[in-house]
Amino acid sequence: MMDDPNTNYYEALKAYDMYWKNHKQPVDEEELMNQGKEKVGEEEEEKDKEERLTPAEKEEQNRMRYQSKRFERWKQEVFPFVQTDGHILTDQERLKIWNQQQEEMKNQNHK
Repeated sequence: MMDDPNTNYYEALKAYDMYWKNHKQPVDEEELMNQGKEKVGEEEEEKDKEERLTPAEKEEQNRMRYQSKRFERWKQEVFPFVQTDGHILTDQERLKIWNQQQEEMKNQNHK
């Protein structure tokens, strides 16, 4: 959905959240490194699980980790351009607003 320029932001968030209700979200490498010492046993358990995965399962896990990180980054990048109805401004719409703002600034400076 994040690759579709007509995606509704709120619908994309809803679909993302619904997907992860039924699936185990992959652990981010940074999360593993930042976990406290009290979770060392859990961290070792995760590593053991990863070592038992087949190459195809590891590849799928890495793909899901990448897509999850990509979606989180997308959410942050488009959030400033989300309208109240969930529409995300296109590049052309953003440029039009920027041009209008520049024109307004010019008019203010000439007064």
